[in-house]
Amino acid sequence: MKKSSCALIVSTIIVLIACSQRPKWAGLKKGGGGIDSVKVPAANETGDMATPAPGTDLVWKRYRAFENGLVKGLALDKKDFCSELGKESCIDKVHLTVLGGNEPYESGQYERAQTPTALTAVAVDRIVLTACSKRLELDRQAAAAAVVFKHFPLSGAAPDAKALEAQTTELYRRLLARNPEANEIAAVEAIRAQNLTADKLALMLCFAIGTSAENILL
Repeated sequence: MKKSSCALIVSTIIVLIACSQRPKWAGLKKGGGGIDSVKVPAANETGDMATPAPGTDLVWKRYRAFENGLVKGLALDKKDFCSELGKESCIDKVHLTVLGGNEPYESGQYERAQTPTALTAVAVDRIVLTACSKRLELDRQAAAAAVVFKHFPLSGAAPDAKALEAQTTELYRRLLARNPEANEIAAVEAIRAQNLTADKLALMLCFAIGTSAENILL
């Protein structure tokens, strides 16, 4: 991906995060001379949530719950939606550990990480970008039969405000199971003025929503 595209994706994420107030993190509290971090409880591989620790209202979605959300939300084939070098599964092999899973037989890892690690964000970005790109290409080829990116043509200039709002709402419903708020729509509309091509704008929206804290923490 070109540097300009990466920069645009990052700027989109910053804008959407800044305008959204959810989810609220209650896992930090003042105590003594500073701020102490409370561990984020993790969902199990089926997506069921553990009981949050006192003082928290968020639960980390581990590998299987995270995978299922992307596969279902973007209507992808679970078998091959993300693989490294076309060989190893992003979820079950390459990024399993940092997504909260473990593999005792080949890797000798008998316990799972209970909180996100320093590399979790990198893995999430990688997987979401791959999933969004795959869905984008599938819908580009499908044209009128597109499944997710169906509210404006993916070739040519950026869409009008009405079509962009419809696509934004589609992605919010699919990935976050809610409608976008007014300030989130306004943030997306502001980005439309940057004269991006339709496919880049669609990819940026998908990536920004898919990597939001709301999609990673329950």
